[in-house]
Amino acid sequence: HSSDFLRTAFDGAVDDATAQSEQFVRFFSGDLDGAVKLAESPDASTIVRRNGWATGYALSIMGQEYYDQCPFRNGNGYGDGRAISILEVSTKNSGPWEFQLKGAGPTPYCRGADGRAVLRSSIREFVVSEAMHGLGVATTRGLSLIVSGEETVKRAWYSESSRRAQPDVLVDESCAIATRCAPSFIRVGQIELFARRARKREHPNALKELADITHHAIGREYPELGLPVPSPLAAESVANGNDAKVTVAFLERVIAFVDAFKDRLTTLVADWVRVGFCQGNFNADNCAVGGRTLDYGPFGFCEVFDPDFQPWSGGGKHYAFFGQPSAAMANFSMLCSSMMPLAAACEDAEKVATFKTALEEAVSGFAGAMTNAIHRVFAAKLGLREFVPGLFSDLMSVLAEAPMDYTIFFRELCEDGVADDAAKVVSAAFYAEVASAESGPDAMNDVTKALAAWLPKWHETLAEQHGGGGKDDGWRSRVAEQMRRANPRYIPREWMLREAYRAAIDAGNYSRVHELLRVFRRPYERGEASDDAAFYRRAPTEMLSRGGVAVMT
Repeated sequence: HSSDFLRTAFDGAVDDATAQSEQFVRFFSGDLDGAVKLAESPDASTIVRRNGWATGYALSIMGQEYYDQCPFRNGNGYGDGRAISILEVSTKNSGPWEFQLKGAGPTPYCRGADGRAVLRSSIREFVVSEAMHGLGVATTRGLSLIVSGEETVKRAWYSESSRRAQPDVLVDESCAIATRCAPSFIRVGQIELFARRARKREHPNALKELADITHHAIGREYPELGLPVPSPLAAESVANGNDAKVTVAFLERVIAFVDAFKDRLTTLVADWVRVGFCQGNFNADNCAVGGRTLDYGPFGFCEVFDPDFQPWSGGGKHYAFFGQPSAAMANFSMLCSSMMPLAAACEDAEKVATFKTALEEAVSGFAGAMTNAIHRVFAAKLGLREFVPGLFSDLMSVLAEAPMDYTIFFRELCEDGVADDAAKVVSAAFYAEVASAESGPDAMNDVTKALAAWLPKWHETLAEQHGGGGKDDGWRSRVAEQMRRANPRYIPREWMLREAYRAAIDAGNYSRVHELLRVFRRPYERGEASDDAAFYRRAPTEMLSRGGVAVMT
């Protein structure tokens, strides 16, 4: 379990010893008998329910609606196939938190699958969600990870020698249940599902349900917008089903929500780019309306820098590393279009026109907001107060010269002050084995020369923006310190995660999991020499092409 998040979620009321207790393990492994007995007792509180809940959502890819993935071919059978929410907690200083078991068994949306998760994927999600929190990236949190000592399931995966994009063996893997937490797990795809129903008037309460889920999402995820309106619908019209009327106050609140979501989403995706993260499958159903990282499936961290880096074999360039801003725009546009049925339910024509215009302007302004967010993070990574397009473009040309490690390269620019030794930076970040195959024998010399030509331009720009021209007036050390806060030293590279889950699977040894959790509590700080030896290094050559590490399904 995560000791840090345990204290946060329960406001210090649950300690590490309790998290190791039989009751805790039983509850968070899906044995809810105690809660059911409480729910069925004569004096049970109305907030205790007998069952957990799973949610449906629509599927859209880059703004295109899909229906065939639903077993009913109508879009109503797609949703949480192995995630079941069982608990909500709010304390004086923390929450609300929704607790969701991933891998506890089938749900109404499992589409014929078993609803189980395996230890391998559960370790990946548990460790990386906590690592992303340490990296300062908005994310769901990992509370606990429980593995079965008996139950296994067969999963297609990769043999030890595989270099294929698709799995080549069937493996018996231990079942596991990870508990993940967030203020809510409402996705753009979930609101989209209700909007589709409202648009088609699929049932008498379709419009009301769209208004209700939007109302709930705003109240749960955006408390900074103030107290919610009493109801999204005019009281006298609630009984009219799809002919009910939306209040003007609610439409105004929706616009504030859309604007706030735009800010969070652009910040999130820019932070992904900053730390080298590629979500891999950024559909609308994998886009949280709270603007946090959700669903750690075929994700990966970019090692050899490549704007088209994509860890998922079925992902394509539209979900690649530098393609994520465009995917975010498609998801944002889908949320805005999902709000349109609400406009048709308001009687104030002037307010409706204002509402539609505001949504259109939000969509048209997203690309600019996303570009600004990307510019801000690259300015921070380079220690600049203002982004300089030409300087950045020249740097991208340098990185295109030869295979360089994305994280190590940017960290070496600031690790020991503002870098001025091109050879030292290249030596730390250069993948010689990849270069010999792709870039030729002179690649290291070529990229060193290119970087040596770029560094003085960067130094000059830094001096201009920070008001110092010499090496001894202190600006270099201040800039380097700022850069170290934007450029992590440690990231959860896939081969590190593999080492951790292989040790757990093969020998029941979880020490590597705990070691990763420790390191990623402070990923911007230089650790011990042993930490650097293990975690501040380029990928082993064999891992750069191994199935299940370099690429996965």
